[in-house]
Amino acid sequence: MRTSLLLLIVAGTLYAVTKLGVALDGPWTPIMHTSDPHVHDLGNWTVVKHGKVANDGLRFQKVVCGAVQIVAEGMNYRLTIQALQVGVKVGMYKAEVFEKESPFITIRKLISFRRANQAIDLEH
Repeated sequence: MRTSLLLLIVAGTLYAVTKLGVALDGPWTPIMHTSDPHVHDLGNWTVVKHGKVANDGLRFQKVVCGAVQIVAEGMNYRLTIQALQVGVKVGMYKAEVFEKESPFITIRKLISFRRANQAIDLEH
């Protein structure tokens, strides 16, 4: 409920600022609750979207940390994602996603997705 209310307030503010023609690119702010359902959904969507292009068999596990930036058209997210690789290895990945929400549609765009560091072998 809080997340929905916050997103509604942000969307209303963005709409008003956009209509006035004022540029609004805020600072990057840490995501405090990476277990929030919206953040979890965004992380999962990111891995699925990446998988459609890379076909590397990654499976989303969780969002480890992230940051959000309010921009004139929506929200930018920087996420560190933990995903399971084929071959039973956990990997860390960095992703950047743009999201624009309106009452009728949500638009998401995967800006970047890359490996963050070495994978951890779960068999040893």
